Amino acid sequence: MRSVWSWCFLSAVLVSTAGTSDAATYLKRNIIHEVGDDGSVIEQFEYMVRLDSDADLEEWSSHAVYLNDNIELQSFDGSAVKPDGTSVLIDPKRHDEIAYPGAALHSSDRYRVASFLHPLPVGSVVRFQATVKHKAYYPSGAIEIYDSDAVEDLHVEVHGPADRLQWKLDGLADGLEIEERDGAVILTAKSIPKSDPLRRAPSGRARFPILRYSWSDDVSWQDVGTWYQGLVAELPVDSAVVRAEARTRIKGIENEWDRLNRLVEYAQKDIRYVAVEVGVGGYKPSPAGETYERKWGDCKDKATLLIEMLNEAGITAHPALIQSSMRGRVDPEFPSNVGFNHVIVAVEEQPWMEQETLALAGGYLFVDPTQTRGLAQWLGPQTQDKHALVVRGNESELVLTPTKEEFERRRLVASLTVSPGGTASGRIEYEVSGSFAASYLDQLETAAEDRTDEDIRGLIDNMFPGAQVNSVAWETFDEAIPRILLKAHIRMEHAIEGTNERKSFRVTTLARTPETAVLTERKIPIVLTPVDSEMTWRLRMPNGWCPVRAREVSVENAIGSYTETVTQEASMIEVRRNIRVEQRWIDPGEFEALRELSLAEHRSNKRRIRLRCPE
Repeated sequence: MRSVWSWCFLSAVLVSTAGTSDAATYLKRNIIHEVGDDGSVIEQFEYMVRLDSDADLEEWSSHAVYLNDNIELQSFDGSAVKPDGTSVLIDPKRHDEIAYPGAALHSSDRYRVASFLHPLPVGSVVRFQATVKHKAYYPSGAIEIYDSDAVEDLHVEVHGPADRLQWKLDGLADGLEIEERDGAVILTAKSIPKSDPLRRAPSGRARFPILRYSWSDDVSWQDVGTWYQGLVAELPVDSAVVRAEARTRIKGIENEWDRLNRLVEYAQKDIRYVAVEVGVGGYKPSPAGETYERKWGDCKDKATLLIEMLNEAGITAHPALIQSSMRGRVDPEFPSNVGFNHVIVAVEEQPWMEQETLALAGGYLFVDPTQTRGLAQWLGPQTQDKHALVVRGNESELVLTPTKEEFERRRLVASLTVSPGGTASGRIEYEVSGSFAASYLDQLETAAEDRTDEDIRGLIDNMFPGAQVNSVAWETFDEAIPRILLKAHIRMEHAIEGTNERKSFRVTTLARTPETAVLTERKIPIVLTPVDSEMTWRLRMPNGWCPVRAREVSVENAIGSYTETVTQEASMIEVRRNIRVEQRWIDPGEFEALRELSLAEHRSNKRRIRLRCPE
């Protein structure tokens, strides 16, 4: 099924429309948004699409229009023409309305779906038209101009008040013609080719062109914050039960940091995450007292409850709008509510927060009450290095959350003994902290032990291909930063290759950077996961073998660092590699630094460790 509203107006949730090399072709793609005097928006589209493959038939066999209580469907029509010239109409009995779980701050909650009367063959051309009226909660919107499919004829228009319409084109715009008139912007293009998705590409910004627009005077981030503050101000202020619960939770606790964590723990673990959003409820949180009584809520509800409890404890905190995703960001240059899909809590920084491991930035400690582990100590990677709008009315500000690669650690230690025949056997330990460990802890709570054992063996096999894995065990640490320690005994036949005085071996690595080929002629950013990864191999060699060739590699720049050392003491060889990725969003101007880091890591991975006797 193909979804029309791949870029949801006002919510900026990108529903996957990633194409492939044989994706469909838009013969026509027309989109018009017209802002009315009352602030509502009439949105029209017309698509004509040729189905070029069997995959297209499945994708375009029906079509969906995004709706909620704020979007009124005014017209919807479609038809198709087969290669032989015969026409196929939409089934009038199958205008189904289906629920669709949303992932945005203002979540989608249903779609109108239409299907064809008869199956379509490859080569058919389908046509869909629709018009909806959208009541805007905030004077801004966005249109995805095109995605990875080919487009023969593109036409996009936005009309608004001549004295107030503002717009910005974000992302690559090769081949687009742009015309600006009083109160209108028009984008056209011919023959846009198919585009294969790029590896490690941003999911919502700079990958394909996005037209952002607004129709308000001098929109600023303070204005956006004031708008959201107004929604919160409408909530009932009498939540005595919430304040009483906060006092009970912190009774007898004098340490401010412990108080903070006690209340964060309550919001994370005692209040279930459930998203039920209708109309403005997609933006406006439930009253704290209501969330407390029912013991569930979405991100906004949990944040609102936690803020009220913290304020009762004398800890000042504010809501922070943010985009929670591994590869997305809001546009800091175009103030709008478009792009936010999550709410966390910004706690005003205090002297007792002087801990290097905290997610502190811009005078705030960022805490996510929807996380179920880590308390206030740990912020997951999906909300690191993201622009968060700290809501404080006229003092609202956009703050870039910190990058904390030390939260996401990988530590692999292999202690092995090598036999005269070249077989290596011994103990390995793999310690992981952060998001991966949190996911594993969740799995361990629900999965059968034999399934977990199987999964761990598979993980070890990926690091030591072909190895025999024995005695698997694990320890879990549900602490300030979630952590798990995996242990096993392994045996690798022919780990050391070669004969006589020309022996060599290759070590497992935990590569974190992309191959340099990914950077070639690239024009859009790369998105990485901040991480601190270290691998150590200790191999006890048989007596009389030639010593290892020592080497040392070291690279450090703005993106991170990479080090490798190969040393030997007596019969013990130690190979140590460490890669730290200290940035998430890497723009093309920083690619040379990333290339330097990537070359150092991947060259080390490809080079064998060699034993050589002195001449």
